[in-house]
Amino acid sequence: MSYDNANFSINYAIPNFINPNNNQYAYRLIGLDDSWIYTNKTEAFFTLQKPGDYMFEVKGANNDGVWNEAPTTLNITVKPAPWKSNWAYTIYGLLLVSALYGLYTIMKSKAKLKQDLRWEQLENERKEETNKAKLQFFTNISHDFRTPLTLISGPLQQILADYKGSSIMYKKLLVIESSANHLLQLINRLMDFRKLEDHQSKLRAAEGNIVKFLQEIYLSFSEFAQDQGYTYTLDCSHEQILVYYDRPKLEQVFYNLISNAFKFSPQVQK
Repeated sequence: MSYDNANFSINYAIPNFINPNNNQYAYRLIGLDDSWIYTNKTEAFFTLQKPGDYMFEVKGANNDGVWNEAPTTLNITVKPAPWKSNWAYTIYGLLLVSALYGLYTIMKSKAKLKQDLRWEQLENERKEETNKAKLQFFTNISHDFRTPLTLISGPLQQILADYKGSSIMYKKLLVIESSANHLLQLINRLMDFRKLEDHQSKLRAAEGNIVKFLQEIYLSFSEFAQDQGYTYTLDCSHEQILVYYDRPKLEQVFYNLISNAFKFSPQVQK
């Protein structure tokens, strides 16, 4: 029987036609109820809700009350629903194993990812410590460079203030002073590199004469250009042009431009 057709009845009878109304019967369904049910009816009704194997047994007694020794049997099998079959439970088991394996794989991958992130974090912390050590080294060595340079600039300015010699030598001293000041500014920018790394560097613009500013930069390279035989001039149509600019940053721009211009220009044959 199928799982959805387990409501049935069984008819039985004794081949005794003498006073058949006095015949008695006893039946039971092993697997549902093992106790005997006595009746004078010739039909039994059953409703089976669980799949499995059952055995129907029935015996009878004639009008003289004589019971047969061996009962008559009928084997009954109720098939399970498709979702309760062995194949279904096998599929359930495979799905459960697959789900557990997938969960294990996800947890393992998550643990590995967490470990990788931890190693990456430790590596970044190590790199950050290394960068801080480098910045501290640059800061310290910048202090060491600035001290002797300051000691050079002081006497040089005193020499320029008291100098009464030739104008050619005076111009050379001015170039030396300009280069020393530029070197001091470079060292100061090197000391400010840490502020740049910490995102503390700000643009400080102020109004100034850009022409005079460029003339000072021009003079810093004039002696070098003359010694190397380069044609090096500064042409400007106005003596004063007022603009807002950050002097150290713009100075760095022009120093790099002019230095690269000399670097990549053909060497003058002397």
